[in-house]
Amino acid sequence: MAHFQPRLLGTLVLGSLLASPLLQAELLYDSEFTVSYEYAEEDPTTVKTQTYAFEHYLTPVEVEDNPFALAAFLDRASSITAGYLISKTGYEDSSERSRKLEGPGLGVNYISIRDRYILGATWVKLDSEVLLDRPSADGTEYSLKVGKYVNDNTRVQLSLAESEINYFTPSPLSSSRLETTTHTLDFFTVKKSGLSNHYSFGLNLEHERSTYESNNKEETNTLDLQFGYYFGQTTSVGLGYSLASGDEVTQEGDTLAASITHFIMPDFGYTLAFGKFSADDESQSDIDSASLALFLRM
Repeated sequence: MAHFQPRLLGTLVLGSLLASPLLQAELLYDSEFTVSYEYAEEDPTTVKTQTYAFEHYLTPVEVEDNPFALAAFLDRASSITAGYLISKTGYEDSSERSRKLEGPGLGVNYISIRDRYILGATWVKLDSEVLLDRPSADGTEYSLKVGKYVNDNTRVQLSLAESEINYFTPSPLSSSRLETTTHTLDFFTVKKSGLSNHYSFGLNLEHERSTYESNNKEETNTLDLQFGYYFGQTTSVGLGYSLASGDEVTQEGDTLAASITHFIMPDFGYTLAFGKFSADDESQSDIDSASLALFLRM
């Protein structure tokens, strides 16, 4: 069974990628607006997702001579984020109506100035269209995280997420519930390469436990690796690899991803990304995806 699974900061809240100059010697910005569009194809369905997010930093982010994409991370900036997601699933069979999923998300990320401890929380509420003759669902996810910058350019985080999804079927009338608990360990570091270039490495370990109707329990473990290279301040490329295994056959497989970020000007730019999920089980379909995100910093 494919999971209806809200992913907060993974789909609703996109990371910081651009900087805006003020009329002074250094670049500063205190807010960022993001619009993104993703197209994913999984036979026999297609999913089109729009995401809108606004992030406000509690103190202005100082870019200095760092890559624009890493400015908020290297400045250890605290922020508050609000987002909204709209997703439509279409079917090859024209007799099957498309389904729409949408909802808001909120996030808080606080980093202490002296000790560099990280505290964060997120909330997402997603609902599908209610149609008299179609199944529908609604879900809520909460997450908490704690972490620390172990030095100026390395961060370690632990997070716990709880989600609950309720499914409704009108004919015959029935309902069911899926509860998921996710534990995540996240490591991210940045190093300088030469006079103006940088590279980054990220490692993410995730353990997910799902319970369907208090009976059927499934566990999935996921390993994510990310590598980024930053050419000066304006352009960066990224590569990612993810491997998932466990009880849920719809999630088992590996994912390859690639992206490029470019800043047309200091306060405006884009990220173009591609991904391919290859399922381990022959009964499951592979997933191809492409996305474009536009960023404006103020």
